[in-house]
Amino acid sequence: MPPKKKVVDEKPILLGRPGNNLKSGIVGLANVGKSTFFQAITRCPLGNPANYPFATIDPEEARVIVPSARFEKLCEMYKPKSEVPAFLTLYDIAGLTKGAHKGEGLGNNFLANIRAVDSIFQVVRCFEDSDIIHINDEVNPVADLEIIKDELRLKDIEFAQKHLEGLEKITKRGGQSLEVKKAKEEVLLVQRIIDMLEEGKRIANQTWTMKEVETINTMLLLTAKPCIYLLNLSEKDYIRKKNKWLGKIKEWVDANSPGDVIIPISVCLEEKLSHMETDDEREAYCKEIGVQSALPKIITTMRAKLDLISFFTSGADEVREWTIRKWYTAPQAAGTIHTDLERTFILAEVMKFDDLVEYGDEKSVKAAGKMMQKGKDYYVEDGDILYVRAAEGPDMKEPSIESMDDRIAESKFDPASFKRIDLRTRRKLHYSNYVSDYYLGFKSTVRDMEELRKKPLDEKCQEFFEDFDKKYPQFEYTIPRDWMFDKGVSKKKTFFDIEYNRMRLENDGIELERTTELNHLIREKYDKRVEDTYQATKEMAEMSTLMRAYGKCFINTNGKLMNDKQKSLYDHMTLKLFPYFNGLDLVSYETIDNSSQLIPLDGYPVYGGAGEIITTIPKGKNNENIMETILNNTNGKGIAIVASNRHGRDIIKLLRVLRAMNNTLPIEIIYNNDITQRVKNNIIASATVGPNLLLDPNKSGSYISVYPDLDLLKASKEFGSQFPIQKVTFVGYREAIRHSYRAKFKGYYSKIIGLLFTTFKEVVLIDADTIPFVDMKDLFELEDYKQTGSLFFRDRALRDTNDFIETNFFASLFPTKDQDSLEQLLEIPTVTNKTLANTYMTGYRHQQEAGMVIMDRVKHFKGILMMPTIALTGEAIRLSIWGEKEIYWLGLSMAGDEAYAFNKYAAASIGSLSSNDHTYYPKDPQIHEVCLSHPGHIYKDGRLLWINSGFSYCKKNGSLRDSKIFPLNTIDPATVVNLYSSPVKISHGVVPPDLPPLRLSDGQHHIDYNHEETFIQSWTHRAKDIDEVDDTDKTPRISDWIPQKGWIKSPMCSGYYYCAYDQIASYSNDNTRDQGAYFEFPQEKVDLYDFLGKLWMTGDARLT
Repeated sequence: MPPKKKVVDEKPILLGRPGNNLKSGIVGLANVGKSTFFQAITRCPLGNPANYPFATIDPEEARVIVPSARFEKLCEMYKPKSEVPAFLTLYDIAGLTKGAHKGEGLGNNFLANIRAVDSIFQVVRCFEDSDIIHINDEVNPVADLEIIKDELRLKDIEFAQKHLEGLEKITKRGGQSLEVKKAKEEVLLVQRIIDMLEEGKRIANQTWTMKEVETINTMLLLTAKPCIYLLNLSEKDYIRKKNKWLGKIKEWVDANSPGDVIIPISVCLEEKLSHMETDDEREAYCKEIGVQSALPKIITTMRAKLDLISFFTSGADEVREWTIRKWYTAPQAAGTIHTDLERTFILAEVMKFDDLVEYGDEKSVKAAGKMMQKGKDYYVEDGDILYVRAAEGPDMKEPSIESMDDRIAESKFDPASFKRIDLRTRRKLHYSNYVSDYYLGFKSTVRDMEELRKKPLDEKCQEFFEDFDKKYPQFEYTIPRDWMFDKGVSKKKTFFDIEYNRMRLENDGIELERTTELNHLIREKYDKRVEDTYQATKEMAEMSTLMRAYGKCFINTNGKLMNDKQKSLYDHMTLKLFPYFNGLDLVSYETIDNSSQLIPLDGYPVYGGAGEIITTIPKGKNNENIMETILNNTNGKGIAIVASNRHGRDIIKLLRVLRAMNNTLPIEIIYNNDITQRVKNNIIASATVGPNLLLDPNKSGSYISVYPDLDLLKASKEFGSQFPIQKVTFVGYREAIRHSYRAKFKGYYSKIIGLLFTTFKEVVLIDADTIPFVDMKDLFELEDYKQTGSLFFRDRALRDTNDFIETNFFASLFPTKDQDSLEQLLEIPTVTNKTLANTYMTGYRHQQEAGMVIMDRVKHFKGILMMPTIALTGEAIRLSIWGEKEIYWLGLSMAGDEAYAFNKYAAASIGSLSSNDHTYYPKDPQIHEVCLSHPGHIYKDGRLLWINSGFSYCKKNGSLRDSKIFPLNTIDPATVVNLYSSPVKISHGVVPPDLPPLRLSDGQHHIDYNHEETFIQSWTHRAKDIDEVDDTDKTPRISDWIPQKGWIKSPMCSGYYYCAYDQIASYSNDNTRDQGAYFEFPQEKVDLYDFLGKLWMTGDARLT
């Protein structure tokens, strides 16, 4: 991501919520003049204020115009049709009393309402008046200040202790997750905060780091808010500028809240002035008494306390004053005008207010050279007049009636309002909104884009990457660490309920009234979460754009040679985009020689037509371009297995199957240097020993316990098994990955590294527990593979749904803009509905089964390069997909490469047909049911290509537990034990019907969720399936209706056991049926599967 430029002046570390608005609460003890002051400052009478405590029960809200001579001058100069000044939002909050932190008086209301504001006007009464009751029977403003200080401090202690309890619950979970680590750090900070508060200290007056402030700001502590002390004097004292309490109050503020501002006021005078009808009348009176109203000073002082400044937009149609935080950049300032302007920002034309006044008009300012063009790094200064230049966005228009309705809905709690905000969030986050800042920045420096578009691709690439390197010299892709990606953020009601319950727990479990202020508090958190999710998505979308450009410009350039500058850029960008690689020269290669010994290779292996290594290519130096090296040393066809020590037993069994299938393709076992020599020796033996030893009954305990009469060697001759020696090479990649990244590529993600580091041009990437049923060479001859160079297999069509945010996130990573984009400039294809309307993108969790992937790596290398970047994305990926399953098609589509095929049929349930006595749905014998834990993959010609999860009935043998579940509870227990010890019997396959789209793909892809909502709601009106019945012990079968889903889940096999049906009640609810596919395999295939199953199950042979 673009590095942040260092600035000379250090930004201030600000406590409090970092918003642009100015929300201030007027607080104090009861009957000190708060409500009268509120009326005066807002000129918004609330009725006559009562002269007794607690007259203000609910906070009153109003907006006050911020006094601005500059705004008035601009209006005078431009004479606009519309004048929009800056505003201050004020809340008149219920009076406080001693004991408020315990709920005394209206303490709970007061302390809940005050948390919603950014700053505090603290009013204290400094005059006697027998007609106005003082809550403590005597006027003593210093004592009042002490009460308020203690109540706020004690309530903060309570807030902090509850926050600490929540953190300690997280730390007790243990582990090394980011959440736990962060919680441990915060525990120390919050304990320090509690200690300070107990010592009587105010949080705002202490010294904090920026990281600590980020945590403190989330706690909304009362003593962290900026405060201005308003001393309410009698009119007489205010005029003569004398009062006996002034010195004592200053001493108290200096001692307890140093740096905070004291402003004497007379609420009585301000009330009198507010009732005068004209400004002239007010001015005359103030001149007569010799004082001015304190209100302008109060407002401007609070703006200064919050580090707020103003900029202006000016023209004949409108003059407007905008409020922003100091240190806002030009794009951030533009974003306050319209959120789209921040992301589409190109540059800002900036004019200083004083220059405009001096020269008289804009034309003269320009003629004098005082109109400046500023880019994204410019920090807006107070009084700047801005004209923003931005790329056209999809939503650049003034607030409409609809957006006004959105604002009204923000403060409501009904389903319709929540839904309206959800739709607004979807619109804001929609992938079509993302425009590359890299492209916009480049475009702003190009004199003639039309001329550039006519240039050859290599010249356009060179210009773009030279510009990029000039603008971002320190760029290097890093793992996103501070992302807040919330996939549930388009469901405001869920967010609201979670936050409400958290706040309720902080309030000792007492229900909170759902007031406007409570909604305001939660809404601010929600809006921030939406913005954080938007920024996280934008950051990854930006990275995808850059990766696409890299692939288009430098990979597979059709043999065109690069000039020295282009080659230098290629090498330079490779280091920046792939900092996690040390160098391909550090990958180790060991192969099996003719004497079945493992020997190291001194270079990259080169395979012959028979799968043998015929030579090696010497390794280069570690400063070579790793991507160029990979491409230059890719050759042949083969099988790649990414494994570790724990996969050793499965690999040994797989090698037995491959030998029985007469496999001649070479095999690379790719590992993170975590396979021991002992396991390697067992793998070597399984790959090389002769058939007599390999199938020796005395070498396997399974022969004796399960198959005492089995003669595998004799049976193998019926299937023509020659058991050729397997050509195995071990590829160790640990040292090629930088140390700080190794943990990121463990587990499933190690397969992505395996796909990069295998040396085969065309590869079948398989899991160790995958079982192939065809000659591996034949996979490269499948029609779908030959047409595209990539064949993927579909997962079970389960009715598990994903969220809009997940599919929208991935859509934002694809090239979707065919107008005015970097993709258009570099001629990168945009994705089509082949991607945008696939199973995953239209709402379902499972699209790809990754136990086998067939790819031409050279043809699809650009897409493969996308895959590590996806894997490193973190939360957004881990929360959205299972393992690495979807990364393969995602990577290709991100690169603009849709030349891949998915198998026609989704995953099938493979096994034996359920008898009528054992089926869950006996109503219609024409419906076929197959139940097992093994998904299988059937090609369009009816051939069973492979299954995963091995041949065991269940991966974990739970026969005793499962024997109590239907239908096993109807079988003899000894038969169940034997069933779990034997390989699965494969004679039939059932592919359930495909699911209808959950989210419709159209011009507003996925925004409108009426169809999604209606469709999901329709499921509740369908009959229940067996896995939805509350007590399956009492209802083990359903005889009154047919299956409602294509897959139902059973608790057997630790929850991995599924039943599939080829016919189900139609989702159109028209009394028809949705049809899947049913297969009955030929007897010779059934016999082969039986043989291979027994061969695999007896693979525990110890051959060394």
